[in-house]
Formats: sequence, C-alpha cells, structure tokens
Amino acid sequence: MAFRRIRRIARHLRSSGPAGVGTGFGAVQVAALAQLESDGEAAFQFVGSALVSTWEVGLTELARALTGKLPEDERRKLVERVSDGLVPVQQPLQTAGHGFGQAVKDGVNAGLTTGQLQDATVPLCRLLDPLGAKVDEGWGNVTEYLEPVFAVLPDSDGVMAGFAEGGPALGAALETHATRFTTAMAALPDSADLRAAMAGALRDWQRDVCRDIEQIVFDRMGLMAAAGRALDAETTT
Repeated sequence: MAFRRIRRIARHLRSSGPAGVGTGFGAVQVAALAQLESDGEAAFQFVGSALVSTWEVGLTELARALTGKLPEDERRKLVERVSDGLVPVQQPLQTAGHGFGQAVKDGVNAGLTTGQLQDATVPLCRLLDPLGAKVDEGWGNVTEYLEPVFAVLPDSDGVMAGFAEGGPALGAALETHATRFTTAMAALPDSADLRAAMAGALRDWQRDVCRDIEQIVFDRMGLMAAAGRALDAETTT
C-alpha cells in the first residue's frame, strides 16, 4: 500500500536529519501526508454515506406519497428507477475517493523531487478541483434518467426543472469547498502543527460537503415527494 511506502520514506528521512514545518519537505511533511491518506479515505466514505442516506430518505418519502395513487406495479417501477438513479452522482465522488491515496503518493514524490511542501499538496488540490463540475454533470444525467418519474407528477415540467437545479447547487458548493481546501493547503508552511493543519483542512472539507449535500439533495427530493402527495388531489379533480 502507498501508506506503508510513505511511512518507510518518513522513517528514512528522520534518520537523515531533522525537518520542521515550513516551505521545505522532509520527514515531518511525509508523516503528515501519510496520516492524511488514511483520513482522506474516511472523509470520502462519510461524503458518500451522506449522499446515499439523504437520497434514501427522499426515496422513502416519495414511495409513501405515491402509495395508493398509482397502480402498484407502476409505483414500484418508478420507485426502483429513483433508487437506481443516483449512480451518476456517486461515480465521481467514488472515483476521487479511490484516487486519494494515489494523489498522496504523487504528492510525496513531488515533494521529494522539488523539496517544497507546496508541490506536495498540488495533486490533492487537483483531485478536488473538478469534483463540482463532475457532480453537476452527473446530476444532469440523473435528471434525464428520472424523466418517467417526473412525467406522472403534477406540474411535471416545474418539478423536473426544480430538481435539475440541484446539479448547479452541488457543483457550486463543491467548488467553494475545494477552493477553501486549496487555500488551507497554501497556508500550511505557516502552521505550527502540520499534521493538525492538514487534518483540519480535510475535516472542514468533509463537514461542509456533507452538510451541503444533505441540504441540497433533501430539498430536491422533497420536491418530488411533495408533488407525489398532491397527485391524488390532482387526479381526482
């Protein structure tokens, strides 16, 4: 694993001489990145769980709202479609999570090559930077996939348009938090505790991304559930 390799590098550098927090790159920096690799895997797991759990809450509400208002076979098929629809949004987050360890490894190699801490953080920033655009694109694919669901709801065009707004909202949120992470990485040379500063930047990113995902996804799913609850009155008038 890259984690074990990074630990070996850190031990070697310690034996070669002291290294402190600053613009340089040595044992302290390697050890901090080694810890960040483990923290990063956990952070993306939390983000993925926030996305899935919030989607499932909305799906449960929608399924309940449609109960008794559509033939059961049709209702079940639509609910299953929504259940399967999240994949295009999950994929970029999962890909980034799986690539976090490699980004850390690339960062260590860059730092060892140039002797500069800032060069070691570039791969991590590049990993997070495009997530907003990719999630926005994925949400657009989800919206298209769910068109048969929107079609049975009152004001289907309006509900679909409202749901589609979730993509740009998620994209903007992820871009904002990636920028904040990059800013925190740029400030690392001035930190008194490098490991704590790195962990704190990642923890802030995880917290803020989870919060915004939960709010945005809950609101978009809520539009469908609300339309589903109105379906009976719409069809019986």
